[in-house]
Amino acid sequence: MNKKLVTMGVSIAVGSVMLFTTAFASMTTATGYETYKSALKSTAAVKNFTGDFELTVKDNGKTLIDIDSALKADCEKELMSNSTIVKSDTEEKRMEMYGQDKKAIIKTDDSEVYNIISTEHDKKFKHGRANKENMNPEEIEAVEKVVDALVGNLQNYVTASNKADDEKEVSVQLSGNQIPAVVNALASLGIKYGHDEERISSRHKNNSPFNHDIKVNAPKLVDDIRIDSVDMKAEINKENLIETQIVNIKVSGKDADGKNHDVDVAIKMALSDFNNTVPDSVDLTGKQVKTINPEDFKHRD
Repeated sequence: MNKKLVTMGVSIAVGSVMLFTTAFASMTTATGYETYKSALKSTAAVKNFTGDFELTVKDNGKTLIDIDSALKADCEKELMSNSTIVKSDTEEKRMEMYGQDKKAIIKTDDSEVYNIISTEHDKKFKHGRANKENMNPEEIEAVEKVVDALVGNLQNYVTASNKADDEKEVSVQLSGNQIPAVVNALASLGIKYGHDEERISSRHKNNSPFNHDIKVNAPKLVDDIRIDSVDMKAEINKENLIETQIVNIKVSGKDADGKNHDVDVAIKMALSDFNNTVPDSVDLTGKQVKTINPEDFKHRD
Protein backbone atom coordinates (compact mmCIF):
# COMPACT_ATOMS: atom_id res chain seq x y z
CA MET A 1 0.00 0.00 0.00
CA ASN A 2 1.09 3.62 -0.24
CA LYS A 3 3.96 3.97 2.26
CA LYS A 4 3.54 7.72 2.63
CA LEU A 5 -0.09 7.39 3.68
CA VAL A 6 0.71 4.61 6.11
CA THR A 7 3.52 6.69 7.62
CA MET A 8 1.15 9.64 7.99
CA GLY A 9 -1.48 7.41 9.58
CA VAL A 10 1.06 5.90 11.96
CA SER A 11 2.31 9.35 12.93
CA ILE A 12 -1.23 10.46 13.71
CA ALA A 13 -1.89 7.25 15.60
CA VAL A 14 1.31 7.57 17.61
CA GLY A 15 0.36 11.09 18.58
CA SER A 16 -3.11 10.01 19.62
CA VAL A 17 -1.83 6.95 21.47
CA MET A 18 0.61 9.14 23.35
CA LEU A 19 -2.25 11.48 24.11
CA PHE A 20 -4.41 8.73 25.58
CA THR A 21 -1.48 7.05 27.30
CA THR A 22 -0.48 10.25 29.04
CA ALA A 23 -4.06 10.96 29.94
CA PHE A 24 -4.72 7.51 31.36
CA ALA A 25 -1.36 6.81 32.97
CA SER A 26 -1.36 9.81 35.27
CA MET A 27 -4.94 9.76 36.52
CA THR A 28 -4.80 8.20 39.96
CA THR A 29 -8.10 9.54 41.23
CA ALA A 30 -10.27 9.94 38.15
CA THR A 31 -13.15 7.48 38.07
CA GLY A 32 -13.05 7.29 34.28
CA TYR A 33 -9.39 6.42 34.27
CA GLU A 34 -9.66 3.83 37.01
CA THR A 35 -12.52 2.16 35.17
CA TYR A 36 -10.60 2.04 31.91
CA LYS A 37 -7.31 0.98 33.51
CA SER A 38 -8.96 -1.91 35.31
CA ALA A 39 -10.61 -3.11 32.10
CA LEU A 40 -7.38 -2.68 30.16
CA LYS A 41 -5.49 -4.89 32.61
CA SER A 42 -8.22 -7.54 32.49
CA THR A 43 -8.27 -7.51 28.70
CA ALA A 44 -4.49 -7.76 28.45
CA ALA A 45 -4.55 -10.84 30.67
CA VAL A 46 -6.82 -12.96 28.45
CA LYS A 47 -5.25 -16.08 26.95
CA ASN A 48 -6.75 -15.66 23.48
CA PHE A 49 -9.22 -13.47 21.63
CA THR A 50 -10.80 -12.59 18.29
CA GLY A 51 -10.38 -9.06 17.01
CA ASP A 52 -11.84 -7.05 14.16
CA PHE A 53 -10.07 -3.81 13.29
CA GLU A 54 -10.81 -1.06 10.81
CA LEU A 55 -8.78 1.99 9.83
CA THR A 56 -10.29 4.60 7.53
CA VAL A 57 -8.54 7.76 6.33
CA LYS A 58 -10.39 10.57 4.56
CA ASP A 59 -9.04 13.76 3.02
CA ASN A 60 -11.51 16.63 2.67
CA GLY A 61 -14.35 14.12 2.90
CA LYS A 62 -12.99 11.70 0.29
CA THR A 63 -11.99 8.22 1.45
CA LEU A 64 -8.32 7.61 0.70
CA ILE A 65 -7.97 4.18 2.18
CA ASP A 66 -9.94 1.66 4.21
CA ILE A 67 -8.23 -1.25 5.95
CA ASP A 68 -10.20 -4.13 7.48
CA SER A 69 -8.34 -6.73 9.49
CA ALA A 70 -9.71 -9.87 11.15
CA LEU A 71 -7.43 -11.40 13.78
CA LYS A 72 -7.47 -14.53 15.90
CA ALA A 73 -4.68 -14.65 18.47
CA ASP A 74 -3.54 -17.08 21.14
CA CYS A 75 -1.11 -15.12 23.27
CA GLU A 76 0.14 -18.00 25.40
CA LYS A 77 0.82 -20.38 22.51
CA GLU A 78 2.08 -17.61 20.21
CA LEU A 79 -0.37 -18.55 17.46
CA MET A 80 -2.31 -16.20 15.22
CA SER A 81 -4.21 -15.90 11.97
CA ASN A 82 -5.03 -12.69 10.18
CA SER A 83 -6.86 -11.63 7.04
CA THR A 84 -6.52 -8.04 5.86
CA ILE A 85 -8.34 -6.20 3.07
CA VAL A 86 -6.98 -2.86 1.85
CA LYS A 87 -9.21 -0.64 -0.31
CA SER A 88 -8.56 2.65 -2.04
CA ASP A 89 -10.97 4.47 -4.35
CA THR A 90 -9.62 2.45 -7.30
CA GLU A 91 -8.18 -0.81 -5.94
CA GLU A 92 -8.70 -3.61 -3.47
CA LYS A 93 -6.06 -6.07 -2.26
CA ARG A 94 -5.94 -8.83 0.34
CA MET A 95 -3.28 -10.46 2.48
CA GLU A 96 -3.35 -13.51 4.75
CA MET A 97 -0.90 -14.07 7.58
CA TYR A 98 -0.46 -16.99 9.95
CA GLY A 99 1.75 -17.39 12.99
CA GLN A 100 2.39 -21.08 13.59
CA ASP A 101 5.31 -23.43 14.28
CA LYS A 102 7.45 -20.41 15.22
CA LYS A 103 7.05 -19.04 11.70
CA ALA A 104 5.21 -16.19 10.04
CA ILE A 105 3.46 -17.29 6.85
CA ILE A 106 2.31 -14.59 4.43
CA LYS A 107 0.28 -14.81 1.22
CA THR A 108 -1.04 -11.99 -0.93
CA ASP A 109 -3.98 -12.30 -3.30
CA ASP A 110 -1.84 -11.62 -6.39
CA SER A 111 0.37 -14.66 -5.83
CA GLU A 112 0.02 -18.37 -5.06
CA VAL A 113 3.27 -18.33 -3.08
CA TYR A 114 3.28 -18.64 0.71
CA ASN A 115 6.24 -16.69 2.10
CA ILE A 116 7.69 -18.23 5.25
CA ILE A 117 9.73 -16.24 7.76
CA SER A 118 11.24 -17.90 10.82
CA THR A 119 10.41 -16.03 14.03
CA GLU A 120 12.07 -18.40 16.47
CA HIS A 121 14.90 -16.01 17.27
CA ASP A 122 13.09 -12.76 16.51
CA LYS A 123 12.17 -10.81 19.65
CA LYS A 124 9.58 -8.80 17.73
CA PHE A 125 7.39 -11.89 17.48
CA LYS A 126 7.66 -12.85 21.14
CA HIS A 127 4.65 -12.25 23.31
CA GLY A 128 4.61 -9.00 25.24
CA ARG A 129 4.13 -10.67 28.61
CA ALA A 130 7.83 -11.58 28.71
CA ASN A 131 8.77 -7.94 28.33
CA LYS A 132 6.29 -6.86 31.00
CA GLU A 133 7.66 -9.43 33.43
CA ASN A 134 11.18 -8.09 32.93
CA MET A 135 10.28 -4.45 33.38
CA ASN A 136 12.03 -2.70 36.24
CA PRO A 137 9.50 -1.13 38.68
CA GLU A 138 11.80 1.88 39.11
CA GLU A 139 11.87 2.41 35.36
CA ILE A 140 8.08 2.23 35.25
CA GLU A 141 7.80 4.78 38.03
CA ALA A 142 10.23 7.12 36.26
CA VAL A 143 8.21 6.93 33.04
CA GLU A 144 5.01 7.63 34.94
CA LYS A 145 6.55 10.78 36.43
CA VAL A 146 7.45 12.04 32.96
CA VAL A 147 3.94 11.22 31.79
CA ASP A 148 2.48 13.09 34.76
CA ALA A 149 4.41 16.19 33.76
CA LEU A 150 3.14 15.98 30.18
CA VAL A 151 -0.49 15.24 30.80
CA GLY A 152 -1.51 18.35 32.68
CA ASN A 153 -5.24 18.40 33.36
CA LEU A 154 -6.36 15.89 30.72
CA GLN A 155 -7.88 13.73 33.46
CA ASN A 156 -10.71 16.22 33.64
CA TYR A 157 -11.92 15.16 30.20
CA VAL A 158 -12.33 11.43 30.88
CA THR A 159 -15.83 10.29 31.74
CA ALA A 160 -17.30 6.93 32.75
CA SER A 161 -20.94 5.85 32.86
CA ASN A 162 -22.72 2.69 33.96
CA LYS A 163 -24.96 0.83 31.53
CA ALA A 164 -27.33 -2.10 31.84
CA ASP A 165 -26.09 -5.54 33.00
CA ASP A 166 -23.02 -4.10 34.76
CA GLU A 167 -21.57 -2.83 31.51
CA LYS A 168 -19.68 0.48 31.34
CA GLU A 169 -18.67 3.12 28.86
CA VAL A 170 -15.55 5.30 29.05
CA SER A 171 -15.07 8.27 26.74
CA VAL A 172 -12.64 11.10 26.07
CA GLN A 173 -13.32 14.16 23.95
CA LEU A 174 -10.52 16.63 23.31
CA SER A 175 -10.23 19.54 20.92
CA GLY A 176 -8.32 22.76 20.38
CA ASN A 177 -6.28 23.89 23.37
CA GLN A 178 -7.21 20.76 25.32
CA ILE A 179 -4.67 18.83 23.23
CA PRO A 180 -1.15 19.21 24.69
CA ALA A 181 1.30 21.16 22.55
CA VAL A 182 3.92 18.40 22.79
CA VAL A 183 1.52 15.88 21.24
CA ASN A 184 0.70 18.26 18.41
CA ALA A 185 4.39 18.96 17.82
CA LEU A 186 5.32 15.27 17.64
CA ALA A 187 2.43 14.43 15.34
CA SER A 188 3.32 17.37 13.10
CA LEU A 189 6.96 16.27 12.81
CA GLY A 190 5.98 12.69 12.10
CA ILE A 191 3.57 13.68 9.33
CA LYS A 192 5.82 16.33 7.78
CA TYR A 193 8.96 14.21 7.57
CA GLY A 194 7.38 10.78 7.20
CA HIS A 195 8.30 10.60 3.51
CA ASP A 196 11.94 10.04 4.52
CA GLU A 197 10.89 6.67 5.92
CA GLU A 198 9.36 5.85 2.55
CA ARG A 199 12.72 6.29 0.83
CA ILE A 200 14.51 4.16 3.42
CA SER A 201 12.01 1.33 3.20
CA SER A 202 12.04 1.26 -0.58
CA ARG A 203 15.68 0.08 -0.58
CA HIS A 204 14.58 -3.44 0.28
CA LYS A 205 11.18 -3.33 -1.36
CA ASN A 206 11.93 -6.00 -3.96
CA ASN A 207 13.02 -8.50 -1.29
CA SER A 208 9.93 -8.12 0.82
CA PRO A 209 6.84 -10.32 0.80
CA PHE A 210 4.98 -7.19 1.92
CA ASN A 211 5.54 -5.63 -1.53
CA HIS A 212 1.80 -5.25 -2.01
CA ASP A 213 1.41 -1.69 -3.22
CA ILE A 214 -1.94 -0.03 -3.70
CA LYS A 215 -2.18 3.41 -5.23
CA VAL A 216 -3.47 6.07 -2.85
CA ASN A 217 -3.52 9.81 -3.51
CA ALA A 218 -2.36 10.80 -0.05
CA PRO A 219 -1.78 14.49 0.73
CA LYS A 220 1.69 15.53 1.79
CA LEU A 221 1.16 18.02 4.60
CA VAL A 222 4.04 20.42 5.16
CA ASP A 223 2.65 23.44 7.02
CA ASP A 224 0.15 24.43 9.75
CA ILE A 225 -0.20 20.78 10.78
CA ARG A 226 -2.21 20.20 13.93
CA ILE A 227 -4.52 17.72 15.62
CA ASP A 228 -7.90 19.44 15.82
CA SER A 229 -9.76 16.85 17.88
CA VAL A 230 -9.53 13.37 19.34
CA ASP A 231 -12.58 11.40 20.46
CA MET A 232 -12.42 7.97 22.06
CA LYS A 233 -15.18 5.70 23.32
CA ALA A 234 -14.67 2.26 24.91
CA GLU A 235 -17.39 -0.25 25.79
CA ILE A 236 -16.61 -2.56 28.74
CA ASN A 237 -18.61 -5.72 29.36
CA LYS A 238 -19.73 -7.19 32.69
CA GLU A 239 -16.57 -9.34 32.82
CA ASN A 240 -14.59 -6.08 32.83
CA LEU A 241 -13.20 -6.68 29.34
CA ILE A 242 -13.02 -4.08 26.57
CA GLU A 243 -15.31 -5.23 23.76
CA THR A 244 -15.25 -2.20 21.48
CA GLN A 245 -13.13 0.91 21.19
CA ILE A 246 -13.55 3.68 18.64
CA VAL A 247 -11.11 6.54 18.09
CA ASN A 248 -11.77 9.46 15.74
CA ILE A 249 -8.95 11.89 15.02
CA LYS A 250 -9.18 15.08 12.97
CA VAL A 251 -5.99 16.59 11.58
CA SER A 252 -5.58 19.68 9.42
CA GLY A 253 -2.70 21.15 7.46
CA LYS A 254 -1.52 22.58 4.16
CA ASP A 255 0.33 20.94 1.30
CA ALA A 256 3.22 22.50 -0.62
CA ASP A 257 0.78 24.41 -2.84
CA GLY A 258 -0.96 25.98 0.16
CA LYS A 259 -4.12 23.89 -0.21
CA ASN A 260 -5.94 23.15 3.02
CA HIS A 261 -6.56 19.54 3.98
CA ASP A 262 -8.86 18.19 6.67
CA VAL A 263 -7.83 14.60 7.34
CA ASP A 264 -10.15 12.32 9.30
CA VAL A 265 -8.79 9.11 10.79
CA ALA A 266 -11.23 6.57 12.24
CA ILE A 267 -9.97 3.53 14.15
CA LYS A 268 -12.45 0.87 15.23
CA MET A 269 -11.71 -2.21 17.32
CA ALA A 270 -14.07 -5.01 18.34
CA LEU A 271 -12.89 -7.86 20.58
CA SER A 272 -14.78 -11.09 21.26
CA ASP A 273 -14.49 -14.81 22.08
CA PHE A 274 -12.19 -14.11 25.01
CA ASN A 275 -10.39 -17.28 26.16
CA ASN A 276 -12.42 -19.22 23.60
CA THR A 277 -10.56 -18.47 20.36
CA VAL A 278 -8.56 -20.96 18.29
CA PRO A 279 -6.52 -19.29 15.51
CA ASP A 280 -6.78 -20.73 12.02
CA SER A 281 -3.79 -22.54 10.55
CA VAL A 282 -2.67 -23.26 7.00
CA ASP A 283 -1.59 -26.61 5.61
CA LEU A 284 1.33 -25.99 3.24
CA THR A 285 1.29 -29.49 1.76
CA GLY A 286 1.33 -29.20 -2.03
CA LYS A 287 1.50 -25.39 -1.96
CA GLN A 288 4.16 -23.13 -3.42
CA VAL A 289 6.39 -21.88 -0.63
CA LYS A 290 9.30 -19.48 -0.38
CA THR A 291 11.56 -19.19 2.66
CA ILE A 292 12.54 -15.63 3.50
CA ASN A 293 15.60 -14.66 5.55
CA PRO A 294 14.59 -12.05 8.18
CA GLU A 295 18.03 -10.45 7.75
CA ASP A 296 16.96 -9.32 4.27
CA PHE A 297 14.61 -6.75 5.83
CA LYS A 298 17.19 -4.97 7.97
CA HIS A 299 17.99 -1.51 6.61
CA ARG A 300 21.56 -0.90 5.64
CA ASP A 301 22.79 2.64 5.03
